[in-house]
Amino acid sequence: FGAWDVTGSFNYSRNVQTFLVAYTSSGYSYSGSVSRRFGRVNWNGSASGSKSLLSQALGSDTFSQSYSTGLSSRWVGVSAGYSRARGSGILTSQGITAVPPGVPAPESPIGFIFYGGTTYSFGAGSTPIKGLTVNGNYATTRSDTFSDASSSNNRMSQGNVFLQYMFRKVYFTAGY
Repeated sequence: FGAWDVTGSFNYSRNVQTFLVAYTSSGYSYSGSVSRRFGRVNWNGSASGSKSLLSQALGSDTFSQSYSTGLSSRWVGVSAGYSRARGSGILTSQGITAVPPGVPAPESPIGFIFYGGTTYSFGAGSTPIKGLTVNGNYATTRSDTFSDASSSNNRMSQGNVFLQYMFRKVYFTAGY
C-alpha cells in the first residue's frame, strides 16, 4: 500500500471425529507484518498468534501470541519483542504435551498441568566503523505451572554482548 509493505494470513481449522470417541477440535492462527522506510530508517513490526481447543475436555486448550518491532539504519539497528503463552497438558519426556482425544491420560506423578508465561526481549547492533561489529540482547521470561501434585514459579533473565573486529584477514572476537 503505497510506501507500506504489508503481509498477513489467517487460518481456521475444525475437526470432528465420530468413530469410537466423539470429539471436536478447532483452532485458529494468524500472522501479519508491516514495514516502511522513513528516509534512511527502516521500520518493521510483526504479530502472530494461535489458539486451539478440544471441546470435550474442559481446560484442554493452548494459546500463544507474539509481537515484535525493529528499527534499522545503515549502521545501527534495535529491536524489541513480547510473547505470551498459556495452555494445559500432561508432562512427558518431551515436555508438556496435549492429551490426545479419546486416550486416557497416562499415569503420571504430576498429572494434568496448566502452564503460562511471558517473555520480553530487546536487542541492538551496530557497525560503527569498518570491520567492527557490536551487538547485544537481553531477554527476561516469567512462567508458571500448576498441577495437583506441584506448582512452580520460574524466572529467567539472560543478556549477551558480542564484539567482533576484523583486521586484515584475522577476526578478533569477544563476548559475554
